[in-house]
Amino acid sequence: MALFTPNVNVDNTPLTVDGSGVTQPVSGTVGITGTVTVDGSGVTQPVSGSVSVSSVTGTVTVDGSGVTQPVSGTVAVSSVTGTVAVSEAGSNTSAVTQVALSANTNATAKAANPARLGLIIFVPTASTGNPVYVKLGATASATSFTYKLVAANTTIEIPKSWIGQVDCLSVNAQTISVTEF
Repeated sequence: MALFTPNVNVDNTPLTVDGSGVTQPVSGTVGITGTVTVDGSGVTQPVSGSVSVSSVTGTVTVDGSGVTQPVSGTVAVSSVTGTVAVSEAGSNTSAVTQVALSANTNATAKAANPARLGLIIFVPTASTGNPVYVKLGATASATSFTYKLVAANTTIEIPKSWIGQVDCLSVNAQTISVTEF
């Protein structure tokens, strides 16, 4: 066994690599068979950065539930025996809501929704003198906004990765259409 890993357990007994007792950086490839406990708690721990899985036969369980789990970020897979299926979530339903905006008063166009797959906002009467401010987050204003709409019949599509609250502010009263799917 190469001794470039900081903490190695052999039969549940820690093997000290450098004597410092602190975590050391790991480089290169580390092969693992079986279950790896990272903190002794026996519960799922968060992982950040890129995860590489290679030489897998069968199922890779990430949380013990036996059901599909969402994955974001970079996942590299090589030398897989069997089938790897990757699909993006889709929707065949939508909900269109008319949101009345009072003059110079912040309004929530859509509350946060972790199940949101998309959001489209249509503003029928924006103009240079009557802008509509849209903010990804709480409390849109003329100085705190994500989008400033200054043309009538403007449609914006909010990035599908945004599942948080969306607020709007209009200089004049008007009604906007918000479609969530």
